[in-house]
Amino acid sequence: MRTKIGWTIAALLVIGLMATAFAQPMRGRGKLPHAVGPEAGKGWMGITPPLTTEQMEKITAMRIDHQKGTIDLRADLQKKELDLRTLMMAEKPNEKKIHAVIEEMGALKTQLQKQRVSHLLKVRELLTPEQRASWKARGFGLDGRHAKRHPRHGQGPGPQWDMGPR
Repeated sequence: MRTKIGWTIAALLVIGLMATAFAQPMRGRGKLPHAVGPEAGKGWMGITPPLTTEQMEKITAMRIDHQKGTIDLRADLQKKELDLRTLMMAEKPNEKKIHAVIEEMGALKTQLQKQRVSHLLKVRELLTPEQRASWKARGFGLDGRHAKRHPRHGQGPGPQWDMGPR
C-alpha cells in the first residue's frame, strides 16, 4: 500500500514539473532569434518600424566588413594582453616595459573604438528617422551595448562572494 502511494506521489510530481515546463513561453518569436517578452517580434534590435530586407542585407554586409577590418587589431590587442601578463609574472617585472605595452594596448583600443564608432554612424545613416528614434530610445549606439537597460558607469564591481549581510 505504501509503495503504491509513493509511486502515485512520484508520478504526480513528475507530471506537475512537466506541466510547468510546458507552460513557459517559447523563445524565438518574431525576427529576433532568442527574443522573449517585449522584444519578441520587434525585429532587428527591437527597432520599430522594423528594418527592410534591403537594410538588413546592407547592415549585415557592413558588419562583416567591419569585423574583417578589426580582426587584426583585436588579435594584436590579445597578443599585447598576453605580453603584459608575461611581463607581470616575471620574477622582477620591468615597469618601463610594462608601461610601454600598456601604451600600445591603449593605442589599439583607441583604433578599435574609432572604427566601431565609424561603423555605427554608417549603420545609422541607413535608418529612417523613425528607426533612428527607436534605436536611440533603446540605448543602442551609445556604448555598443544596451546603455539604458544595462548601465555600467557608477555601478561598482557588481555582487561579490563576500558581500552581503554580516
